[in-house]
Amino acid sequence: MKKGSDPSTTMTPADLAWLVRNRAALPAVALELRRRWSGHPTEPGEGAQGLVGIAFVLWRALPLMPLGSARPSRSADHATQLLYEVIAHNRVTYAEEFKCRDWLVGFYLNLAEERVAGVADILHVNDPKIDYAKHCVANASFRHSLSYRKRWENSLQCLCILVTALPDSSAEVTGQTTQTNPPIHSTDSAGA
Repeated sequence: MKKGSDPSTTMTPADLAWLVRNRAALPAVALELRRRWSGHPTEPGEGAQGLVGIAFVLWRALPLMPLGSARPSRSADHATQLLYEVIAHNRVTYAEEFKCRDWLVGFYLNLAEERVAGVADILHVNDPKIDYAKHCVANASFRHSLSYRKRWENSLQCLCILVTALPDSSAEVTGQTTQTNPPIHSTDSAGA
């Protein structure tokens, strides 16, 4: 996107469809996490709390996502601009976050991937998607070769996998099974 352009007029129909689809998918997974958490007979442990962290940072990153198959920016300007807002005003509004989004989305996705790796270890979950997230954490050059969308989508899929790894005490009582893997349709053909 060009500097200073209005995203409401520069987003393609594919960009808008991607946002809407994923804005619907994330709350569905969060709702399943809450259902499993509230049905748990004891306080959920560190793994469940880590899943809340993953859901939160994905939720924060989603409206800030760059268009199309944008790749991570290594611009320190956005980091210093964000730091200035914290120091000068002791707050950061959505408008300031949006101005710093190239750096901030990368930060949120790094945090999501780090949490995925940690929670997967706590819950003893092995899955190729989890391994992919762990590879992103361990290999910065690989991480920077991927589009933000590809990383966001993978983190959401990992969240789905990890949520289903939590004990489902309410399903044991009622005999219900739930599907927690919302369809994720990538519009990012250049993301890998």
